Amino acid sequence: MTVRCQAVIFDLDGTLVDSWQMHVRCLRAACTALGAPEPSGARIAAAHRATDLETIACLVEPEMVAAAQGAYQAALVAGRP
Repeated sequence: MTVRCQAVIFDLDGTLVDSWQMHVRCLRAACTALGAPEPSGARIAAAHRATDLETIACLVEPEMVAAAQGAYQAALVAGRP
């Protein structure tokens, strides 16, 4: 019996890859890119929700959420906010 696997697993929740520090840096980059205050680690931990968008919504004003999400994604893609 031959078993073939053709899949890739992306895990960014800390199980296989500890991505918390990158997440924090990207959240801070998103806030400061829009002129919002840089959130402390404690504020980010308190704001942490199930999705990046929900977390960002807790950190910036409602009218800034879409732009902050874009800045977060840009920082994540760049790998070095």
